Amino acid sequence: MATDTVVRCAVIGYGGAFNMGRHHATSIDNTPGLATVAICDLLPERREQARAELGSEIQIYASVDELLARSDAELVVIVTPHNSHAPLALQCLEAGKHVITEKPMCLTVAEATAMIEAARRRGLMLTTYHNRRWDGDYLAIRAIVDEGVIGEIFQIETFHGGWHRPRDWWRSVKAIS
Repeated sequence: MATDTVVRCAVIGYGGAFNMGRHHATSIDNTPGLATVAICDLLPERREQARAELGSEIQIYASVDELLARSDAELVVIVTPHNSHAPLALQCLEAGKHVITEKPMCLTVAEATAMIEAARRRGLMLTTYHNRRWDGDYLAIRAIVDEGVIGEIFQIETFHGGWHRPRDWWRSVKAIS
Protein backbone atom coordinates (compact mmCIF):
# COMPACT_ATOMS: atom_id res chain seq x y z
CA MET A 1 0.00 0.00 0.00
CA ALA A 2 1.04 3.56 -0.50
CA THR A 3 3.01 5.02 2.38
CA ASP A 4 3.42 8.66 1.43
CA THR A 5 0.16 9.15 -0.42
CA VAL A 6 -3.50 8.47 0.10
CA VAL A 7 -4.51 4.80 -0.02
CA ARG A 8 -7.14 4.37 -2.74
CA CYS A 9 -10.03 2.21 -1.55
CA ALA A 10 -12.93 0.43 -3.25
CA VAL A 11 -16.10 -0.79 -1.56
CA ILE A 12 -17.86 -3.88 -2.89
CA GLY A 13 -21.51 -3.77 -1.80
CA TYR A 14 -22.73 -0.20 -1.31
CA GLY A 15 -26.31 -0.81 -0.19
CA GLY A 16 -27.92 -3.80 1.39
CA ALA A 17 -27.69 -4.67 5.06
CA PHE A 18 -27.98 -1.56 7.19
CA ASN A 19 -26.30 0.52 4.44
CA MET A 20 -22.96 -0.72 5.71
CA GLY A 21 -21.27 -0.11 2.36
CA ARG A 22 -22.16 3.56 2.55
CA HIS A 23 -20.95 3.60 6.17
CA HIS A 24 -17.59 2.15 5.08
CA ALA A 25 -17.24 4.57 2.15
CA THR A 26 -17.91 7.62 4.31
CA SER A 27 -15.71 6.32 7.14
CA ILE A 28 -12.88 5.82 4.65
CA ASP A 29 -13.31 9.36 3.36
CA ASN A 30 -13.29 10.71 6.93
CA THR A 31 -10.00 8.95 7.72
CA PRO A 32 -6.78 10.82 6.93
CA GLY A 33 -4.69 8.87 4.44
CA LEU A 34 -7.63 6.98 2.92
CA ALA A 35 -9.99 7.81 0.05
CA THR A 36 -12.92 5.97 -1.49
CA VAL A 37 -12.24 5.91 -5.24
CA ALA A 38 -14.58 3.12 -6.38
CA ILE A 39 -17.89 1.46 -5.59
CA CYS A 40 -19.09 -1.88 -6.93
CA ASP A 41 -22.68 -3.01 -6.52
CA LEU A 42 -24.89 -5.37 -8.51
CA LEU A 43 -27.97 -3.15 -8.30
CA PRO A 44 -28.21 -0.09 -10.58
CA GLU A 45 -30.13 1.93 -7.99
CA ARG A 46 -27.35 1.46 -5.44
CA ARG A 47 -24.73 2.49 -7.97
CA GLU A 48 -26.77 5.61 -8.73
CA GLN A 49 -27.11 6.29 -5.00
CA ALA A 50 -23.34 5.99 -4.58
CA ARG A 51 -22.72 8.44 -7.43
CA ALA A 52 -25.23 10.90 -5.93
CA GLU A 53 -23.76 10.62 -2.42
CA LEU A 54 -20.06 10.35 -3.24
CA GLY A 55 -19.81 12.60 -6.29
CA SER A 56 -19.15 12.37 -9.98
CA GLU A 57 -15.46 11.46 -9.56
CA ILE A 58 -16.24 8.11 -7.92
CA GLN A 59 -15.56 5.08 -10.13
CA ILE A 60 -18.72 2.95 -10.36
CA TYR A 61 -18.72 -0.72 -11.35
CA ALA A 62 -21.46 -3.33 -11.81
CA SER A 63 -19.14 -6.31 -11.41
CA VAL A 64 -16.11 -7.24 -9.35
CA ASP A 65 -14.33 -8.41 -12.51
CA GLU A 66 -14.74 -4.93 -14.00
CA LEU A 67 -13.61 -3.25 -10.77
CA LEU A 68 -10.47 -5.38 -10.56
CA ALA A 69 -9.63 -4.88 -14.23
CA ARG A 70 -10.14 -1.13 -14.37
CA SER A 71 -9.94 0.50 -10.93
CA ASP A 72 -6.77 1.98 -9.46
CA ALA A 73 -7.90 1.00 -5.93
CA GLU A 74 -5.21 -0.59 -3.78
CA LEU A 75 -7.50 -1.75 -0.98
CA VAL A 76 -10.91 -3.39 -1.32
CA VAL A 77 -13.52 -3.45 1.45
CA ILE A 78 -16.02 -6.29 1.06
CA VAL A 79 -19.48 -5.49 2.45
CA THR A 80 -21.62 -8.25 0.95
CA PRO A 81 -23.59 -11.25 2.27
CA HIS A 82 -21.42 -13.44 4.48
CA ASN A 83 -21.31 -16.39 2.10
CA SER A 84 -19.65 -14.21 -0.55
CA HIS A 85 -16.82 -12.86 1.61
CA ALA A 86 -14.34 -15.69 0.95
CA PRO A 87 -14.78 -15.98 -2.83
CA LEU A 88 -14.64 -12.20 -3.28
CA ALA A 89 -11.66 -11.82 -0.96
CA LEU A 90 -9.76 -14.55 -2.82
CA GLN A 91 -10.57 -12.92 -6.16
CA CYS A 92 -9.36 -9.53 -4.91
CA LEU A 93 -6.21 -10.96 -3.32
CA GLU A 94 -5.33 -12.82 -6.51
CA ALA A 95 -5.76 -9.51 -8.36
CA GLY A 96 -3.17 -7.93 -6.06
CA LYS A 97 -5.51 -5.93 -3.81
CA HIS A 98 -5.34 -5.61 -0.04
CA VAL A 99 -8.63 -6.76 1.53
CA ILE A 100 -10.85 -5.88 4.47
CA THR A 101 -14.01 -7.95 4.96
CA GLU A 102 -16.99 -7.03 7.05
CA LYS A 103 -17.50 -9.50 9.85
CA PRO A 104 -17.58 -12.41 9.76
CA MET A 105 -14.46 -12.87 7.68
CA CYS A 106 -15.90 -16.03 6.14
CA LEU A 107 -18.01 -19.06 7.05
CA THR A 108 -15.52 -21.92 7.44
CA VAL A 109 -12.01 -22.59 8.69
CA ALA A 110 -11.09 -23.86 5.21
CA GLU A 111 -12.14 -20.52 3.70
CA ALA A 112 -10.16 -18.61 6.32
CA THR A 113 -7.09 -20.73 5.67
CA ALA A 114 -7.35 -20.19 1.90
CA MET A 115 -7.74 -16.44 2.38
CA ILE A 116 -4.79 -16.17 4.76
CA GLU A 117 -2.59 -18.28 2.48
CA ALA A 118 -3.53 -16.17 -0.56
CA ALA A 119 -2.67 -12.95 1.31
CA ARG A 120 0.67 -14.34 2.51
CA ARG A 121 1.55 -15.70 -0.93
CA ARG A 122 0.94 -12.29 -2.51
CA GLY A 123 2.39 -10.23 0.36
CA LEU A 124 -0.94 -8.49 0.92
CA MET A 125 -2.89 -7.31 3.93
CA LEU A 126 -6.06 -9.20 4.88
CA THR A 127 -8.16 -8.23 7.87
CA THR A 128 -11.70 -8.13 9.19
CA TYR A 129 -13.54 -5.00 10.26
CA HIS A 130 -14.13 -5.53 13.98
CA ASN A 131 -15.42 -2.07 14.81
CA ARG A 132 -16.23 -2.77 18.46
CA ARG A 133 -12.58 -3.08 19.48
CA TRP A 134 -12.33 0.73 19.63
CA ASP A 135 -15.57 1.39 21.54
CA GLY A 136 -15.05 3.38 24.73
CA ASP A 137 -16.54 0.70 26.98
CA TYR A 138 -14.17 -1.96 25.61
CA LEU A 139 -11.19 0.35 25.93
CA ALA A 140 -12.15 1.07 29.55
CA ILE A 141 -12.52 -2.63 30.33
CA ARG A 142 -9.18 -3.35 28.68
CA ALA A 143 -7.50 -0.68 30.81
CA ILE A 144 -9.04 -2.14 33.98
CA VAL A 145 -7.86 -5.64 33.06
CA ASP A 146 -4.38 -4.45 32.02
CA GLU A 147 -3.98 -2.55 35.31
CA GLY A 148 -4.90 -5.68 37.30
CA VAL A 149 -7.75 -3.88 39.08
CA ILE A 150 -10.03 -6.94 39.05
CA GLY A 151 -7.43 -9.71 39.17
CA GLU A 152 -6.99 -12.61 36.79
CA ILE A 153 -9.75 -13.04 34.21
CA PHE A 154 -10.89 -16.62 33.69
CA GLN A 155 -14.18 -16.04 31.84
CA ILE A 156 -15.92 -13.22 30.02
CA GLU A 157 -19.47 -13.29 28.75
CA THR A 158 -21.00 -10.47 26.76
CA PHE A 159 -24.06 -9.81 24.64
CA HIS A 160 -24.74 -7.15 22.04
CA GLY A 161 -28.13 -6.60 20.53
CA GLY A 162 -31.76 -6.63 21.39
CA TRP A 163 -34.00 -9.38 22.60
CA HIS A 164 -35.89 -9.92 19.37
CA ARG A 165 -36.20 -12.91 17.11
CA PRO A 166 -33.41 -12.76 14.48
CA ARG A 167 -35.49 -12.36 11.34
CA ASP A 168 -33.34 -10.08 9.22
CA TRP A 169 -32.82 -11.35 5.68
CA TRP A 170 -29.30 -12.59 6.27
CA ARG A 171 -29.91 -14.07 9.71
CA SER A 172 -32.82 -16.23 8.62
CA VAL A 173 -30.95 -18.18 5.92
CA LYS A 174 -28.27 -20.52 7.27
CA ALA A 175 -26.30 -20.63 4.02
CA ILE A 176 -25.51 -16.90 4.16
CA SER A 177 -25.40 -16.29 7.90
